Amino acid sequence: MLKGRSAVAILLALGLVLGGSSLALTQEKPPARPGGGRGGEHPHMHMAMRALHRAAEQLEQAPHDFGGHRAKALALIRQADKELQEALAYAKANPPKAAPAAPAPAPAPKTQ
Repeated sequence: MLKGRSAVAILLALGLVLGGSSLALTQEKPPARPGGGRGGEHPHMHMAMRALHRAAEQLEQAPHDFGGHRAKALALIRQADKELQEALAYAKANPPKAAPAAPAPAPAPKTQ
């Protein structure tokens, strides 16, 4: 009985340590400044692509095929990656036009 409780306690402690360390490793980095840094002008798109690549690597290393669902998930990841690449190509070919200047705010009414 004591061995069973200590094994449960050890597993819980191990889960907390591994969970906390993996959480620290997966935290988002602050977005890059537009036009510079690792993400270029579209840091969220690049972060999404990196996440897809990591997910594909994990699925490729999975030892089980999960009834064909793993292969389907890999195909969908590749399709999503292709869509993101096309979106970045579109953004590069069609840069946003400069936004018109905002009108000046109306002066506040005078109070007596």
